[in-house]
This record gives sequence, structure tokens and C-alpha cells, in this order.
Amino acid sequence: MPTSANKLSFVEKDPSLPHGRARGRANDYESQNESNDTTACTYFSDFSVGLRVVRGADWNSDDNESDGGEGFVGTVVEVGRNSASVPEYMAVIQWDMGTREVYIAGHRGVCDLCVLDNSSVGIKHVGFICCVCKQDPILGIRWDCLDCKDSSVSLCTRCYMADEHNKDHAFQRFDAPGDNGFPVQSRRTTKQIQARGIYPGARVCRGPDWEYGNHDGRTFGTVTKITNWKGNPASAAGVSWEFGTEGTYRLGYQGKVDLKCVTAGSGGHFYKSHLPRLGPSQQTSNDTEQTSDELPSCRSNTDSGMQHSNVTDHNRNICQLSQNSSGQMLPQVGAGIVEASSVHSSDHAETSPDLQKCSNSQWKTRADETKASRHALHRASINGKWNTVKMLLADGENVNQRDKFSLTPLHLAAWYGHESVVKLLLRLGANVNAVDRFQKTPLQKAERHNHESIVQLLLNFGASPSY
Repeated sequence: MPTSANKLSFVEKDPSLPHGRARGRANDYESQNESNDTTACTYFSDFSVGLRVVRGADWNSDDNESDGGEGFVGTVVEVGRNSASVPEYMAVIQWDMGTREVYIAGHRGVCDLCVLDNSSVGIKHVGFICCVCKQDPILGIRWDCLDCKDSSVSLCTRCYMADEHNKDHAFQRFDAPGDNGFPVQSRRTTKQIQARGIYPGARVCRGPDWEYGNHDGRTFGTVTKITNWKGNPASAAGVSWEFGTEGTYRLGYQGKVDLKCVTAGSGGHFYKSHLPRLGPSQQTSNDTEQTSDELPSCRSNTDSGMQHSNVTDHNRNICQLSQNSSGQMLPQVGAGIVEASSVHSSDHAETSPDLQKCSNSQWKTRADETKASRHALHRASINGKWNTVKMLLADGENVNQRDKFSLTPLHLAAWYGHESVVKLLLRLGANVNAVDRFQKTPLQKAERHNHESIVQLLLNFGASPSY
């Protein structure tokens, strides 16, 4: 029986999971042109069942129905790494509106979904209190202000998405304890989307994992609250049934969803471009900067003008979408850690992102040719090895050397999001407006993957915004 409650956010259409559809989507990405709809997100570091998700930047534009629509929320109920019936780098989502589908979660760098809430899988930031609602500790994703230097301002996701604190300030997102953070742009200029689904006020009926007999009287009910299930935050919903009973039911706990949404409730608003992508994380190099002068700079517009905040961006446990656009992703799902040596020794880890347009057979040949055309400075720039880049340049390496595709080290550092390396290359004479074989500049590479602080840095060094 469900837990009883005092008075006082789904039914599978087809039990056979559409793996072919998802696989086809994954294969399509090998030959598609680069999309312009890319969010400034990183791979989420705890890829597990129970996460609450929404459609992401790589969502299939032809699919307007499987999730219920833009802003509708679903739950991760199965992942390929832990299931023999689901392909690796895929995830099964049970949408609040009742459908169940398989989506791409990291295959060849593609992520169909973004993580809206990870508190349901036990993420909490001990020692951090939300400055607005006083949640202690902060559950789920944590947001720290980068512009308030004289005081520590941390917000929970609910307060951050509700526009608490100064909307002009830039923030840094922390997906889990121990994460070094990911800077995001000001909320003032970012589009908000309304979250819809199983939230207070929603009308619901029994869902795919219902196992409580006639407790609902086969009637409809109204969600009264989002609550805990066996100590897991936001993993259950309280419902008052027309039948006259009340209860609490699973909403993602261990991949189980007891309810289906008939009429959606509102879960507030969210900034999709600020959310992490759903996919396995990878660990980058331990080669880090040595001086505070070389730390990345994140800018935001404030009432007092342009402000700078230093963001240490090394030793991250999560990586940019493009860091393994070759598809040679390492299968450490759930753990969120991959040995740096295995990442950097991969033949494909150094492959030009432009090769995504090639077929598999072309890919291998051209990847080998590209690798052979690259110098140590190119490889160090790809991997974000600040010390190595500095040493090579001190030894006389040409800062503007080019590979097979006329990519310079600056192109590659800007593409892969290594801001400190970009800054070092610029200070040592890199051509900020160099164009590659496809007439792309470092600025375009940075803009393509929304590395906004790098975009600003390149503009400060004279990058031409007109092309």
C-alpha cells in the first residue's frame, strides 16, 4: 500500500522499447551539419535512474509529441550501462504525460536531454545553505554567484530558477559535491521555459508501475505535493483521489513511476541553456594553471558595469560536449570518472570536430591523417594542458602552426573550451582572426559550443564579430 497522508511533478503505450528509432537518430548525427541550437552545458556527472529531465539542445526537431511538448518533464527509469535491453549511451525516459521512449545520452557526443533536477538521486551540498530559502544543505544542483566577491551567495535550483538574487549577475553551476563548477551567463538575457508535468495541482491517474490495488478507486486524483520517498528528496508525489483516499506514490524512486499525468501542473520556470546535459561524464587532464593571472575570467553585465570573476576551471570531473565529438566515449556511466591517460591516448580524442560530417569509413582514414598532421602544441591545446602549451611555446613552437584542416592551436582550445589555454595563446601572439579550411575563426568555434567567457575573451583581444 502507498504511504497514507493526512489532509492538508504515465502509462507505457508500447511495452517494446523503440531502440531502432533511437539508433537511427544516433547514426543520423554522423552525417548532419553542425546544429546552431547548442546549450552551454556539460555532461552530467551522476548518470542514474531517478533524474528528472527535459528535452535538450540535441532534441530531434521532428519530434514534438513523445515528451508532451517543450517544458514537459520526465524521469530516467533505465540506462544502457545497467540494462541488457537498452543500448549503451541511451536512456529510457518515462514522461509525466505517459509515454516511454529511448533517447540518446552521450552517443557520439549527442545528448537529447538536460537534467532539470538531480536531488532525487541523493545529490546534496553539505555545508552550503541557500541564501534565500535557507535550505540546508542545498539539494540537487547548486548555483554560486560569481559577481558577489565580498560575500558568498549560494542558491538552490528552485530559488535560482525563480530569479532570486540579482538577475544581471553571472553564476557558476555545481552539479555535485567536489565539482569545480561550470560558469553560466546572466539570467537577464536568457530565455525561460515553464516546467510542466506531475507537480502540485496536476490531475493524475494510475501509471505504469502502479501496485496498490484499488487504492485510487480507478478514479482521478490531484497532486497535493512533491515529497520524499524513503529519504530520497523529490522522488514521490502526494495525491488526493476523487475516490476519497489519499496517498504518496513513487515518482522516480529506483526507476519506478506510479502515476500518469492527465492534466499537467506547473513546476515553475527554468533556464534550459543553464542545465547540464544527460550523459556520462569524463575526467579531463590534471595539467593545471600555476598562477592566478592565468585563471579563466567570466564576465557579466551588472549595474556597476562590466565585472570580472575568476573561475578555476581545471581538474573538472565533467567535460564539454565537444571533447569527444569523435564518439570514442569511455563507458564509465554512473561513476563519472575516466582516467585522464585513457582519454588522452585515444586516437579519436584528437580528431577534428569537423570530421563529424564524414561516414564511419571516411572518419577513420581522415582521423589518422589529421592526427599525423598535428604537432604537440595542437594536442596540448585540445587536452587543455596549460603547462605543456607554455613549455612548447617557450621552446620556440610556432603559436600559429596549422594542421591538415588549417586549424591553429587557438581554434582547438576555443572549440574544446579551454579558456586558460586560449588566454595563454593570445598573450603569446596567436592570430585571433585565423581562419581554417572551412573559413571558421576561433570565435566561431567558441560560439558554436556556447563557451561564452571564451567568446568575450576573444572579442577583447580583437576578434572580428563579422563573418
